Amino acid sequence: TMNPTDLSSIRQAFAEARRAPQPARHRDIGERLGLPEGCLVAAHAEAFDPAESPMRARRLRPDWPALVAALEPLGEVMALTRNASCVHEKLGVYRHASVQGQGHVGLVLGGEIDLRVFYGRWAHGFAVEETQADGTLQQSLQFFDAQGVAIHKIFLKPQSDREAFAALVERHADAQAAAALQ
Repeated sequence: TMNPTDLSSIRQAFAEARRAPQPARHRDIGERLGLPEGCLVAAHAEAFDPAESPMRARRLRPDWPALVAALEPLGEVMALTRNASCVHEKLGVYRHASVQGQGHVGLVLGGEIDLRVFYGRWAHGFAVEETQADGTLQQSLQFFDAQGVAIHKIFLKPQSDREAFAALVERHADAQAAAALQ
């Protein structure tokens, strides 16, 4: 088990696992290191030498309903939710986002993407950029519970609006937060 506060070692172990002939998924790398996936991502949310890891993360302010309501301009993206038993992926646009019950429950009723979101479980959010083995840049928004378990992820696709993504990240970035999960 790796020390969750040794961020440099976490980044180096992550980079090594991603360089393997069969690159491991973030969730599996975290498991191997004895860390929740959220700790793995959070370790990349501070300034470091780009040679250390192909991933960069920026912590997002925990105003989840406003962030989800601002997703539509990204255009078509992939929504991903998983647990130990299954993975659910949908391509579509986050349309008609609304909030119910004092902001604890969110709805996204965009046709292909039809979600019920329980914001009370969302504790950490990150904008993540990772240079893939083939040199392409994968951009995503990733949300975790208080224990660092992934709750929901949104991946940009080639047709997504990357300028809208950059603007959304700038508007929702949390410059005050520490890199490690608290």
